Amino acid sequence: KKLELFKSIAVNKDISTGSRLYYMGKSYYVEMITDKDTDNISIDFTHSKFQITTPLKYSDVELHNIIENFYKEKAQEKIIPLTTKWAKIMEVMPEHISFRYSKNRWGSCSSTNRISYNYHLIKLSSSLVEYVVIHELAHIKHKNHSKEFWKLVHKHLVDYKVKEEKIRVFEKLF
Repeated sequence: KKLELFKSIAVNKDISTGSRLYYMGKSYYVEMITDKDTDNISIDFTHSKFQITTPLKYSDVELHNIIENFYKEKAQEKIIPLTTKWAKIMEVMPEHISFRYSKNRWGSCSSTNRISYNYHLIKLSSSLVEYVVIHELAHIKHKNHSKEFWKLVHKHLVDYKVKEEKIRVFEKLF
């Protein structure tokens, strides 16, 4: 039932007034505004909706790129400080933090301790983002999913298994 509910509010690929976009674990209403005096697409997010202003003529690719840039900027703004905070708590130091798009990963940690996050992570709730951050930072100490790795994750996030299940539900939406 929950999955069906989430599917009913999933992101609409054709963005128009009434569409929904996810941000920080919630689905928000999209209001499209055409402005004949502008040449660029802009996004204004309030706590209740996305207001997207467009020129008279624009392409779906342009609109998609602006939305992707919004997600990337917000991910960097929120996830870098969260990673810094948890790195101090966990006494680890990532070599580098980057953001990219991935169809099948929320994050990764290289053998040289470079952490890369999927910027669509910003669509998830803050508690799920926090889980991914802790998970990737744990890979700095343990490069696999060994018992020691999961002990470290559990030490910092007792309910990590619940978080994993919630992430799996969201994965079906995107």
